[in-house]
Amino acid sequence: MTNTEAAIHAMVDRETRAWNERDAPALADLCHPDMVWPWPPNAGSHDPVTWCAGFGRYDRARWTAEWQELFERPQGRRAPGLERESPGPRRRHTTVS
Repeated sequence: MTNTEAAIHAMVDRETRAWNERDAPALADLCHPDMVWPWPPNAGSHDPVTWCAGFGRYDRARWTAEWQELFERPQGRRAPGLERESPGPRRRHTTVS
């Protein structure tokens, strides 16, 4: 395994551990400051042109709070008023320039 491959494996392991432990700050640690997280509007939307930027541009405090709220929500319950098919971020579609 090359150094690059080992670094990628380590990052995936850190992300997996953060999701499993419901550690919102650890997830935020993995994000690049220029990151935008696109998400398909539904499970059948495979064309990225149709995807939305539900979380918008990276904002550590906001993204950490969103993940923390997700982790504290009872299992299987969606936030009120959100009937989207996708399990992704629950914000309005946002245009990123």
